[in-house]
Amino acid sequence: MKCVMYGSIKKAKDKFCWSDPCRNKLKKNLNIIIYPVSKKELDANKYARDYCKKERMEEEFNFYRWAVFEICMNRFAVLLFLIIILCTIMFPSLFFFSVVSVVSVVSVVGVVGVLMLIVTCRKKFYEEKLKSKCSLDDQ
Repeated sequence: MKCVMYGSIKKAKDKFCWSDPCRNKLKKNLNIIIYPVSKKELDANKYARDYCKKERMEEEFNFYRWAVFEICMNRFAVLLFLIIILCTIMFPSLFFFSVVSVVSVVSVVGVVGVLMLIVTCRKKFYEEKLKSKCSLDDQ
């Protein structure tokens, strides 16, 4: 019986793969998600924004201004998501049985989603302007 149990434990370990390569891959993927909203990236974008403003580089300034705003919105969205999850865990009856609570959470999440979409679109707009400016400068 011990051999069969040991075999099933070994299969479970192989299936869930907690070896070094798998942990490193998980860390790498988490870093891809977390780094864009990290303090380092926010500070770098703020510095670039301030430099572009000082040097009167209007398109670049607008791009970094929206990049900073996008990072702040993403941080706010993550914080809002965590608050909703914590409240749902701590007060499940409040969220599962109250229509008002569900509607208010959905509306807040919807507003944040729309704001994030606007910010991302503005950033993409200035990114395209910068690309076209750079391609014109190269010619």
